[in-house]
Amino acid sequence: MGNPEASASSSKGSSGSFTFSGSVSGSLKVPAFFAPGSALAGCTTVNGTDTITWRNVRLEVGGTTQKLANVILAINAKFGHTQPMGPTTTSPSTSVTFSTTYAYSWQGASGTATTTTGGRSGALKGTLTGTDGHAGTVTIAGSWAGCTKPASV
Repeated sequence: MGNPEASASSSKGSSGSFTFSGSVSGSLKVPAFFAPGSALAGCTTVNGTDTITWRNVRLEVGGTTQKLANVILAINAKFGHTQPMGPTTTSPSTSVTFSTTYAYSWQGASGTATTTTGGRSGALKGTLTGTDGHAGTVTIAGSWAGCTKPASV
């Protein structure tokens, strides 16, 4: 994809990839580096949430390839479990939020999320629905590993 951060060597930390289809489509490698408190891309684990941030990547949005300055995938889960991605009244669930800008975001509607103890790796497979004011769905499948945990948290 021509993004040096997205294709950096996994020897610096994170690895994995995600494939998206629907309102947003394409594939992204999990960035290999995250400097806590910086504006760089990467993967971090803080307070029960794994956050994967991509900078300056290309994805197809609404049928048009676009360069997106900021893409964020946040997975808020009970670490060490497999849980549904959508809301449920019968069991704990994982909250998954995917956003391409402040105006465009999707949240988990169905599927499963699996995280390891400590949350530094896991996998998602499911469907996300558009948030208020934005229609459409995004199907997501992928995994991540090696998220950093800032020393100050």
